[in-house]
Amino acid sequence: MITVDYIRTLYAYTDWANTRMLSAVDRVPPDRRHRDMGSSFPSMHDTLVHMVSSEWIWMARWTGTSPAGMEDADSPTDLDAVRSRWEALAARRTVFVGELTDDDLQRPLAYRNSRNEAFEQPLWELMCHTANHASYHRGQVTTMIRQLDGEPVSTDMIAYFRSDAYQR
Repeated sequence: MITVDYIRTLYAYTDWANTRMLSAVDRVPPDRRHRDMGSSFPSMHDTLVHMVSSEWIWMARWTGTSPAGMEDADSPTDLDAVRSRWEALAARRTVFVGELTDDDLQRPLAYRNSRNEAFEQPLWELMCHTANHASYHRGQVTTMIRQLDGEPVSTDMIAYFRSDAYQR
């Protein structure tokens, strides 16, 4: 059974990893961040916007709203805007996660996806999916940083567990 302690650790890790990833992206020249890399989303910037928008839409679903789609993909035009959006979202999510109970994680949550299809799943499944989705795309960003001759950082969960940021 997934516990609230696990979810809190998972999202502390997710925030740590996202912050590290953004610091590595910050060292990539701005014009390169928008270069079409032929990935799931054309550029590193587009991937970052997708990531933060996905975390936003899932947070909205967890709290009872089913947005019809992602936030405007063009709204955060630079890394500072993406980072600012992420920091605000992470702060809201930290409060949300801090108030959860083990019973909350088991409750079925009804929501609609962007195609207006109805679903109902336990909250813990949606939260685990969202964290896993972020890990997947951080891997893509790492690859793009390498392809652009940048220096990625490790965002492996084991690196988090070994870091000073991890609170046992």
